[in-house]
Amino acid sequence: MSEKVRGALFDSLGDITDWQVADAYAGSGAAGLEALSRGAEHVTLVEKDKRVSEVIRANIGSLAATGARLINQNVSTWVDSPEAASYDLVIADPPYARLDPGALSRLGALVRPRGWMVVSHSGRMEPPVLESMQLIRSKRYGDSALSYYQRITSN
Repeated sequence: MSEKVRGALFDSLGDITDWQVADAYAGSGAAGLEALSRGAEHVTLVEKDKRVSEVIRANIGSLAATGARLINQNVSTWVDSPEAASYDLVIADPPYARLDPGALSRLGALVRPRGWMVVSHSGRMEPPVLESMQLIRSKRYGDSALSYYQRITSN
């Protein structure tokens, strides 16, 4: 996720002070660490690639980001583990070629009521349809797009 797109994501959400955030498919961890810099209380960064995880670990250390927790695991495995919790915001930036609506729907189950899941995807594709999630809005940024979802709850 580019710096411009990350900025747009957080600007659109407004105040995230004290939020619990999950950065799935964390890559460099930039999105999750930016959430901390914008007031999130805690961020869980999930990245399966061990070499990339070491970069995240170094970034956490250099920023002294005490509210960050790194999980070196596949997102699909993590979602089903006891380590997965509930979050005010789940950021999902999977590799575009492997955008899996089923896995994203399972991630959506971790979103708290009135929380958000934001999926980064190719701007050339329609937003993914996710089970038990309602698409609220989608915005393109050049070749990328952000789609914002909330959980469907019954009253």
